[in-house]
Amino acid sequence: MARKFNYIYNKLVSGHDDIVGHIAYSLYKEEKQRYIENFKSKNNNSHLQEADLNHFHEISCLDSALERYQLIASAILQQFLDETLKESVNDIEKECIKNHKLLLQQIIKPIRPSKKSGQFWISLIASFIGTIIFAGFLALLYFILHFNGSDIAKAIS
Repeated sequence: MARKFNYIYNKLVSGHDDIVGHIAYSLYKEEKQRYIENFKSKNNNSHLQEADLNHFHEISCLDSALERYQLIASAILQQFLDETLKESVNDIEKECIKNHKLLLQQIIKPIRPSKKSGQFWISLIASFIGTIIFAGFLALLYFILHFNGSDIAKAIS
């Protein structure tokens, strides 16, 4: 007996790049596989004949069934694209934050004081010495002006 074909692939898939159609066809094939497994379990694992698939083919080739395959396939593809887009956006955001941090570090590095452990104490000692020198300079200026008999020194006293 010659095998009967239902050409459902041509009804679901419009071209080589029709992703929704290919997903719809795989949904059809999955449903057909479940039908075959269900038939075998109900008939003591007997071999399935072509005539046994006629009912399945009649139902699966209805316009409503084809539309259902297409709708489910569209939903699957949309969910996949949404998840992929969400992951891509998260990856791009993380990469932007990482790049901004690196850029800010490169900008700040030349103007940031170095973190040497003794630098604080060196700065403190330098400030103390500078204060002593400045105080000594003021005292020297006061004595010079005071012993010269300047009016400025009298005004300060």
